This record gives sequence, C-alpha cells and structure tokens, in this order.
Amino acid sequence: LSKTRMRKGIATLARIQTLPHPKESKEIFVNACGHSQALYGCEASHIDEQLLGSYISQTAKTIGFETQHRCNAMIFALANNGSLDPYAQIMIRRACKLRSMATKWPKMCQNGVKKSST
Repeated sequence: LSKTRMRKGIATLARIQTLPHPKESKEIFVNACGHSQALYGCEASHIDEQLLGSYISQTAKTIGFETQHRCNAMIFALANNGSLDPYAQIMIRRACKLRSMATKWPKMCQNGVKKSST
C-alpha cells in the first residue's frame, strides 16, 4: 500500500475533523472519503503498521471526542454508521476479495485448501 496514499488519507481525516458538521455526518465522510482514499488496495498489499496506527488515531479523533484519555476501540464500537475501525475495514475488503477469487477460480481455491490442510 502506498505510503503517500495513507498520508493523504490522514490529511483528509484532519480536514474532515474541522468541518462544522455533527458527529453522524463526519462518520459518513470518514467512510466515504477517508477510508476509500487511504485503504484503497489494502486487500492485495502490505500496510505499513506505523502509518496505519496514525490513521487509526486520526480516525478516532475525527469521529470521537477530544479527551486526554481516549479508547479507540470504544469510539469505533459506538459509531452509528457501521464499522469505522480501519482494521475491520481491511478485513472486510480482504474477505470480499477472497470470495471474489474463489468465485472466479474455484479449482485453484480448492487446490489451495487441499494443500494447506495437509
């Protein structure tokens, strides 16, 4: 995954954070703009863990409240618009890609399952 794409996603979230909209609208913006920009291609490539940590923190700042002690998991669990946790988004995208691959090439996937189970 491109580091510049992740950095642009962090900058996008910082801009969303400053918008004069309610929390629910910001959640929609994060899902539509932030995740789609920063996590594009995450299902097929490696993600830099340090940048992903910064992205997760910025996501929590954007949709959560500004406090001294913040629990990112709690903020993502209380989100109204589906799963905004970037780890969950990555898992969902990878699972969908795996399902797509299994549909397109079923014999290849069956061979892979047999080899991995032995």
